[in-house]
Amino acid sequence: MSNTWFSSDQHWGHNNVIRFDNETGQKLFGKDLRPYSSVEEMDEDMILKWNSVVNPGDAVYHLGDIFFKKDQQEAIAILKRLNGNISICFGNHDKIARSISYKFYWSGEVKEISVKGQKIFLSHYAHKVWNGSHRGNWHLHGHSHLSLTDDPYSLSFDVGCMGNDMLPYSFEQVRRKMSTKKKV
Repeated sequence: MSNTWFSSDQHWGHNNVIRFDNETGQKLFGKDLRPYSSVEEMDEDMILKWNSVVNPGDAVYHLGDIFFKKDQQEAIAILKRLNGNISICFGNHDKIARSISYKFYWSGEVKEISVKGQKIFLSHYAHKVWNGSHRGNWHLHGHSHLSLTDDPYSLSFDVGCMGNDMLPYSFEQVRRKMSTKKKV
């Protein structure tokens, strides 16, 4: 049986994202959001963490900004090391990802899927409303780097990797998060 995972904003190859995320002052488990001294350390740690939870046959929905400052060959070298069947919604830093067909099952700006009977709207960007938002459909996004306040009345959730110790979120983690939301 395969599992389903969600993530965004790894920014493999982006040295400045370490400073950017850490300057927010937010902490996770008492440490900086990106506790790395170099982009090489960050890239390697994120690959190891990804593969520690994602199995080869698992479905992974990546919600944008997967690479930054990587050429096509460097990006493909990372993809070859990642477990899972990766589907991507493009983010604003996905110029390289748009040019790669290796290991990506679909590409686009938004996607609607169903996992275990739950309808989910996927996008790199946070939306106030989405198809089925008033009928219990979830919305998962990235981009905000945890800068948006979580709305307890909205079935939306930022699946940026920095909010989960650089790990992708499992479907079950997302389901638990959505179960804490108040129904309007």
